[in-house]
Amino acid sequence: MAQASVSEMHHTILPANAPGAAHGQPPAAPGEKPSAAMHEQDSALEYESMVLLSKLEQLTIRLSDKMVHISKTLATKYLIEMTNLIIEFSEQLPTAKAQKLALSILLTQDVQNYAFLRPQHVHDGRLVLEDFADTHQDVLRAPVTFPALSKDMQRVINIYLSVFVSSFASPRMSEQWRTLFKGFYVSLTKTIRAIQGGASV
Repeated sequence: MAQASVSEMHHTILPANAPGAAHGQPPAAPGEKPSAAMHEQDSALEYESMVLLSKLEQLTIRLSDKMVHISKTLATKYLIEMTNLIIEFSEQLPTAKAQKLALSILLTQDVQNYAFLRPQHVHDGRLVLEDFADTHQDVLRAPVTFPALSKDMQRVINIYLSVFVSSFASPRMSEQWRTLFKGFYVSLTKTIRAIQGGASV
């Protein structure tokens, strides 16, 4: 797994960085044929990534529903579920890397780049809907809340996906999954923009 710092993970959407080491294995050098161990690890990571991408695409379809476009609470619920799925996926990585990717640490080290998300919104490593939809404060009715919150969660999603891409030892696999995850991210962005045009409920 690539040992990228938090700041290095905050550049453009799924940047075309050199692939990192997959599950502790060093990446293959340019022109070098990946070892059998690298190939096996990439195959396992590819399968896990396919499962993850399928779940993310299903949630994006749910976000596209007309009822979601008029319910910021429901939209936030699906975005939180999506973010938590990605965090859960990251925890399958080696312990040291999982700790480095912990959401509370990420938010703490890069707090200035988040308008709404804060470390205190993380409970047992996950985001919780009730933090953003308190029935007494009704925070999601504020016009600025969903755009700011969704932007923050998109940033988190982008960071994790960028690291997942760098986890493949093979440059070919890394580039393939950069393309797939970027396609998902573009679709998610379009869906969120459509939701932002709906009425706040």
